[in-house]
Amino acid sequence: MNPLIEKLQLIYGFENPQDIKPVTEFDWAANGVDHKYIICITPRSGSTWLAHLLEATGEFGNPKELFIPEMIPANEQNSKGNFPNLFARRIKSNTSGRTFGFESNQSRLEWLTSVVDFDEVFVKSGTRFISLYREDLLSQAISITKAIRTGQWHSRNKNPHDAKMAAAKPEIVIEDDFLWRWILNLQQEECRWENFYDRYNIKPMRIMYEDMVSGSRVQMLRMMNHIKPGRFEDATQARDILGSIQDKTAKLADEFTQKTWSDFYLKYYEELESLYRLRTRMDTTDMVYHLNRKYGLKVTVAP
Repeated sequence: MNPLIEKLQLIYGFENPQDIKPVTEFDWAANGVDHKYIICITPRSGSTWLAHLLEATGEFGNPKELFIPEMIPANEQNSKGNFPNLFARRIKSNTSGRTFGFESNQSRLEWLTSVVDFDEVFVKSGTRFISLYREDLLSQAISITKAIRTGQWHSRNKNPHDAKMAAAKPEIVIEDDFLWRWILNLQQEECRWENFYDRYNIKPMRIMYEDMVSGSRVQMLRMMNHIKPGRFEDATQARDILGSIQDKTAKLADEFTQKTWSDFYLKYYEELESLYRLRTRMDTTDMVYHLNRKYGLKVTVAP
């Protein structure tokens, strides 16, 4: 049996695969949506920050992660066995300005394609895609590792447990093997995204995290115009919306990150530059073999 179908049976309590009712069509206009978009992300690529900025405009929906399989039972107790209704409710409750969007990593969007006719419902209906990524995979991997070790994933996180861990400022130790594992997992995630785009003939707008940091308003204007072509009759309207946004998300880079980055880069600069040069064309298996053989590491990556 398809593992995705097995997961659906487990999540929704279906007795048989034929009990699963997928979304094969959807009337967006009748559900109050004229514009829709999906932000395609990798971990720690700035998606929470971007979602906050778009939501703050008041007319680009609430583009958070809406379709997380493991969280649906807890949040939608009455949706058991009726995914089309759940789908419609999620869209209605997260739409503003007749615009709906959500963010997703590749595996969760792949899961969504098992319960939604993705080509018919999204691609052919004019959904806009935004690829959010980081040029510097090393910084991204350090950010992931730091979040795992400290429990602080977002500067706006209100979880008392996470806040307590962050306030304690525990000493962070990052092993080279662990950091390389995340660097290569991120590279593989980018490969899976490129395969996904090719499969559905998607040409996403590409937004780099580093460009968001150096000029968030420029990148926001690019995205807003991409999602709603012709929305702004003149630059004044765009400036008014951008000027009304309050950015409350602080960046979490610090001296520890900078020191870890420089130490690791100088030690592995040849391998890192090779990775940056080849990116999705690099053979991950060869790199793992090389790292373990040359440096005596024990790097492993997800299959």
